[in-house]
Amino acid sequence: MDGVYMLPSPDSSHIPSNDVHDLVPMIDGMELCLRSYHARDRDEVRQLYHHGLLTGAPDTLDAATDLDHIEDVYLRRPQDHFWVAEIDGQVIGSIAITEHDKQIGHVRRLRVDPGWKTPHGSEIARILIRKATHHAREHDCLKLVLHTPVDDDRAIAFLHQLGFEYTRTRQLRGRHLLEFYIDLYARTDRSVSGNVDLE
Repeated sequence: MDGVYMLPSPDSSHIPSNDVHDLVPMIDGMELCLRSYHARDRDEVRQLYHHGLLTGAPDTLDAATDLDHIEDVYLRRPQDHFWVAEIDGQVIGSIAITEHDKQIGHVRRLRVDPGWKTPHGSEIARILIRKATHHAREHDCLKLVLHTPVDDDRAIAFLHQLGFEYTRTRQLRGRHLLEFYIDLYARTDRSVSGNVDLE
């Protein structure tokens, strides 16, 4: 990837002021656009939730009620956000970030469309995480944390490729979760970092 270029919105009157359109030279001569979530993306984001999990199987204890209220959950406060990635107008990825604890960001809903997982899923995931990481640093987060119910060597190796370190295993609302993190304060290499929730 050579760099990130700004892509102006075709109709800025319908775009929130914190909306960002990044045009990333990318896959097979096609360009990936990262932008803020809009209500028109709801159905595609729902499909990604069910079919775009990068590792493991969906968590049966996760009702994903946040996806019915994305604007309220992720777009009310400046430190929270939800992005989609699209190619040729099709949403092929998503990621969200929330700051529940002081200076700790939580990235959730990392998904990549099944048609793009092989061989490009890891690169798309890195780009999404880079976006969330940049946002977290802009809002003074010191750490990004990921929780996932996935517990297998392949999933852990994938998270390590994305820059995460294993912290601990914990119980949260009756769920057995692995916790991973990236230390944004100590990290000088800002090329890949983020807090991802593979829920």
